Amino acid sequence: MKKILLGIVTLFVVFSAIGVLAFRSESVYVAFYEDAMFSTVSSSASWESFRDTLRIDETARIENVELIVDKNHVIHSIQFQLVAKKNEKFDTYRYSQCLTCEEEAESRTYFFQASSPEWLQYDRLIEAHTFFDKLDVLYNSGMLIDENFEYTAITSRGEFEGIGFPGRYYVIAETEIREIEKSPKHHYEGFNVQIYGTNQTTSFGTDEQTRTVFIDMFKEVIKE
Repeated sequence: MKKILLGIVTLFVVFSAIGVLAFRSESVYVAFYEDAMFSTVSSSASWESFRDTLRIDETARIENVELIVDKNHVIHSIQFQLVAKKNEKFDTYRYSQCLTCEEEAESRTYFFQASSPEWLQYDRLIEAHTFFDKLDVLYNSGMLIDENFEYTAITSRGEFEGIGFPGRYYVIAETEIREIEKSPKHHYEGFNVQIYGTNQTTSFGTDEQTRTVFIDMFKEVIKE
């Protein structure tokens, strides 16, 4: 896949609830995934190439991830936000790429960079390299794509958190994945992703078919 011209925001200062966001404006040619076929790409290698091209700190953290892949393992779209701490400031990068959108406006790739004096959830976020390493483990396990639906959506807030979603729970133990026997007496927390089978790309939510996978720092806590 040819590299895509990123749409860069041209505003320089915006006031927000978390402080003043100062934007950088420039044109950069880069794509996160160079190929739409998920079986031919490595998410961890894609991250390293993407990070190196844009000179993003290797310890950058990630949040608000949404990846949609069709039942033939073709990537429809990916979006995420990165946060990197630098000199007591937080550089943020918002990225979206649609690889198989039909409308030209939808198929554009967007990249927005800003900086902020604080990012309240920073210490609770997973490092991006760990997230994409675990995404490769999930795909290679064969459980990531639900071929009973037109699409599979993979989402994550990127935070270490306790959850109470319906559906089955799993945990990555090194390079293997095991199912968790859920108990009403236990509380489950850690970095996690949700996997949904869906027949559309614009609307999906948790139900009993949702699969939650704890990808790092899993804890099983007895409720008090």
